[in-house]
Amino acid sequence: MKTIFYSIITLVLFSCHEKTKTANMLEGLKLTVDTVMVDPGDSFFNLKYGLDLSDISESGKILIFMERDNKNLYQIDLETLKILSKTQFETEGPNGIGPFVTTMSRVFDDNLYFGTYKYGGIFNPEGIKIDPKTIQTDQIKGKNGESEMSFHYSPVLSNNGKFAYSLPRNEDKDTFSFSWFDFETNQGEVTALTKFDSLTQFTIQVIGGSRKFKLMESAFVQAYGENVVIRTPGYSDIYLFNSGTKHLSHKAFPHQIVPTRRDHNFNGKIESMQEISLARARLFEDILFEEFLFDDESKYFFRFGARKKPKLENSKSEESEVFLFIYDEDFNLLGETKIDDLKKVPEYPFFKDGKLWSYVNVEDELGFAVFTFDF
Repeated sequence: MKTIFYSIITLVLFSCHEKTKTANMLEGLKLTVDTVMVDPGDSFFNLKYGLDLSDISESGKILIFMERDNKNLYQIDLETLKILSKTQFETEGPNGIGPFVTTMSRVFDDNLYFGTYKYGGIFNPEGIKIDPKTIQTDQIKGKNGESEMSFHYSPVLSNNGKFAYSLPRNEDKDTFSFSWFDFETNQGEVTALTKFDSLTQFTIQVIGGSRKFKLMESAFVQAYGENVVIRTPGYSDIYLFNSGTKHLSHKAFPHQIVPTRRDHNFNGKIESMQEISLARARLFEDILFEEFLFDDESKYFFRFGARKKPKLENSKSEESEVFLFIYDEDFNLLGETKIDDLKKVPEYPFFKDGKLWSYVNVEDELGFAVFTFDF
């Protein structure tokens, strides 16, 4: 199949030019978007889970993408939109990545870290394990009732592979902590994230019949060099951790066009699946804050926010109000805007050459919407 380049729509989105700073840098934002398709050659991508396990090479020019079911790892040239390599990774054995990978990330020298519920390891692109990584929880100071397993769930590795970061949870209190572990010294520490304690108001307890479980708010870790961001979709505010100084701080943002937190309170018990659906629908009607995206060209962080619109009668699709926020390298909020032409948040987004790329599935073929922001 030949590589296909074509434009689906032209909105009016973003190329970062120098301009005089105003109270709102995104005021008057214009954007354009084109869609490009990857040439799969003789391969057929399994897009069942989208780009759930993926990252970008250190050069910013290659997409590294693993199919979750069959463990095929693809390297795709984002310049030519063609496959550079395809490698079958092992599930078991000395080079096995495990039956269910919770996280995959690119680390030093374009090696890959794979984490599971208990163990992790760094592998080279050919599928050979070069460094097993196991968090020694008995060497972590400050533990206070956190679940042992939660230290291992979806840990994030620093780019140099020296540190692991995770968000262990106290399941009795439904509260989060932040944990770091130094693989060189085999030492670590855990600290309660008390500013996130009120996330318990979003906990949904299901007690109907034989079903007894909880639906709890999530939290995530993102690492950028020495800096680590701890975020949750329900709040705009974040925690920042510096791996050099080991300093953890809280940062709030003075948003003007969106609430800084969700409004609905569901800290109660429900008894039917219908009540679960209604409760979850109400949660998504509140504002949700997405991950931070760093643009190497402009040196700004970007972040999307969204809230679901009420579904219209007989409508087959759901739409959201979509917002965009911009921050400097110290995470100071510089601007915000609502993007009326977007009906949902871009999926699996990343920056390349100053433009935002986002995964699209076009009739089961892999493509990208490429956004240009002009502000």
